[in-house]
Amino acid sequence: MGRLFVAADLDDSIEKHLSEVAGDLSDLFSLKIRWVPRENRHLTLTFIGAVDECQTL
Repeated sequence: MGRLFVAADLDDSIEKHLSEVAGDLSDLFSLKIRWVPRENRHLTLTFIGAVDECQTL
């Protein structure tokens, strides 16, 4: 099953800010925050649902 959604790429300045916030949160709460690879980062605008692989493009 694949997941179908509409997404927007993140601007470099947003990526930088999120990295800074993640570092601050990690320091503040002793959390280990891991990012997904850059090519997989996005802002999901709407999640359409799970679809069979044969239905995806």
